[in-house]
Amino acid sequence: MKDPLLRLSRFAIWIMAGVFAAGGALLLIGLVTYIVWQTGALGLMPPSASALAPEHLSELPLALLLALLASGIALFFALQLGRIVDSVGAGDPFSCLNADRLRTMALLAIAYQAVSFGLFSIGITVARMEPMEALVSGEDISLNGLMLALVLFILARVFRQGATMREDLEGTV
Repeated sequence: MKDPLLRLSRFAIWIMAGVFAAGGALLLIGLVTYIVWQTGALGLMPPSASALAPEHLSELPLALLLALLASGIALFFALQLGRIVDSVGAGDPFSCLNADRLRTMALLAIAYQAVSFGLFSIGITVARMEPMEALVSGEDISLNGLMLALVLFILARVFRQGATMREDLEGTV
């Protein structure tokens, strides 16, 4: 990895992975805390005055769970990308393994869009209960995200074809 762009990419990917992992850990802590708080376990009782009405609290565990899932998807995507960057640095990018990674990344991009739509739907539901437009992220299914998935599927095919061509070439030499 003497190429500065590859080193910078690798560094950025590790930073992103760390952010996704930390965000996921915080979301998991929030979800567990909510469950403990709602069940009254450990003697914790809900505060008497809440910023959210009870009907909003019913949406919170699902929102936390979906956000945790989105964080996990993003982390796995970043790790797959990091492995591809590593293979480029090693001089072996056109491999069936990278084709599989790209296909996995495309599926993760689609899964992220589905989870994002779920979070958007929860935000709309909560916003309609009261004037709480600040909770709505404004994010729904993104054409950019779907286009990314399409590009990744095509790149996976290109990488698989490149790996096959290389194997054929090595077999003839």
